[in-house]
Amino acid sequence: MMISTRPINIKKISELSNFLKARELMSIYELQGFFTSISSGPSVILPSEWMEVIGIRDIEFRSEQQAKQVIGNIMRFYNRIATQLAEKTYSPLLSLHQKAYTPSKIQVHVNAKLWASGYVLGMALDPNQWYFDETEEVLAQLLFPILSLTMTPDKLGVEIKKINLTKTPSDIHQMSIEALPELAMEIYDFWLEKRNDRDRSFFNPLFNKMGRNHPCPCGSGKKYKKCCLH
Repeated sequence: MMISTRPINIKKISELSNFLKARELMSIYELQGFFTSISSGPSVILPSEWMEVIGIRDIEFRSEQQAKQVIGNIMRFYNRIATQLAEKTYSPLLSLHQKAYTPSKIQVHVNAKLWASGYVLGMALDPNQWYFDETEEVLAQLLFPILSLTMTPDKLGVEIKKINLTKTPSDIHQMSIEALPELAMEIYDFWLEKRNDRDRSFFNPLFNKMGRNHPCPCGSGKKYKKCCLH
């Protein structure tokens, strides 16, 4: 059984979203923020670590075909995000509806907050590196808009007063949502200058076939047929 490495499209992202929702795992918007964070942080996070956070390794698939599709879509979704960050084309999906449909402002805000929650969750996988000294002003300024999306209006209001901003929490949230693409790419660049030369991509597009006896892409060390395919 082979796992495809073709670029993932919106249809497949929607299928993955439905699968995650049906099993009460993190939403596709949280997963997107999560993958953005671990793709752009200070060190390599192995699939064996983040697969467990997603909860996918605890799922009992109904068939080998379903396992192939789900795991393949997860990897392709990760690869899409990592590629966009590296190529400076990153644009978070805050709605999976067709182009003819315009999502409400409220729905975009909800999805952006889920994205931000996923991003913070990714940071938590490498706390000793992400949680910086307060004197690291550049990173603090880049992260504040993302962190603001995880705060209640009251909590954000307190933080706004601390730094003497004249904007309202609603204003900050809206500005943060509009700035997400640039913020994600700037944080990626921030760490790119500091991290070492290790290859950050666990998923090499040159190896586009995953057989039953290959090592499982989740990083467990087991064969694919004995791990996530099982």
